[in-house]
Amino acid sequence: MYVITPSLFEWYTVRTKPQEELRATRNLDAWGVETFAPTWKQPRPSQFGCKVSYSIKPLFPGYIFARFDIRKSLRTINYTRGVYRVVSFGSGPVPIQEEIIDLIRARVRDGLVEMDEDFQCGDRVRIKEGPLAGLVGIFQTSTRSKDRVSILMTAIKYQSRIVIERQHIEKH
Repeated sequence: MYVITPSLFEWYTVRTKPQEELRATRNLDAWGVETFAPTWKQPRPSQFGCKVSYSIKPLFPGYIFARFDIRKSLRTINYTRGVYRVVSFGSGPVPIQEEIIDLIRARVRDGLVEMDEDFQCGDRVRIKEGPLAGLVGIFQTSTRSKDRVSILMTAIKYQSRIVIERQHIEKH
């Protein structure tokens, strides 16, 4: 029987204890394990207008990436402070393709992952999909879920605010 053995060092997803991404990263780094815990600048819109503040948040809350030899280090990784466990499916931990890590790293600028279009209050946007496709409005704010946005639409002496999926708009 032919058995495929993993290469010595591969990337794995590590689930951390709640809000302990930084602790897990530091502890794994102390063990000499290469880690990657991408962060991004999350906008927090104000309720009263266009003022936006930002906070640094994990790109994948509760998860980090670690590169190690699974045969030698799995137990050490799983028992590191801040770590819940290495993510597994079926018979054990599944490695992540290095291209995925490289893709995320390619978007890192000044230590933070740059997200796609960053809409600013007042930007003109066009709806790309759905029953309102083609209409143009003014971006107002992101909702608390961050997947939806609020747009001010103007149509024949009537203004209306709509909430729509962020993925359905683009800058106009």
